[in-house]
Amino acid sequence: MGESQQLVQDSTPPPRPQPQHETDKHPPKTENWNKPTLSGLEADLSYFTARLEFIKDPVTINQRMQVNIFNALVKYTTKILNNLR
Repeated sequence: MGESQQLVQDSTPPPRPQPQHETDKHPPKTENWNKPTLSGLEADLSYFTARLEFIKDPVTINQRMQVNIFNALVKYTTKILNNLR
């Protein structure tokens, strides 16, 4: 068998591993992910604000879109934070 044929045969991906435990077959429950915490929202708000400060004067379309998105996220996060306080 030629070297190029051997390389083609060896490049086949390995089989996917099978779940070892019952818990591996099911995704984790996410009911706690829907409950925002004050500290989490404050951290999110700080991040969004920092991103807006970093972009300050958007030049590209991408930066302008980021400013729009982060402004919306700040507004929405602030609203949720005020409702929880």
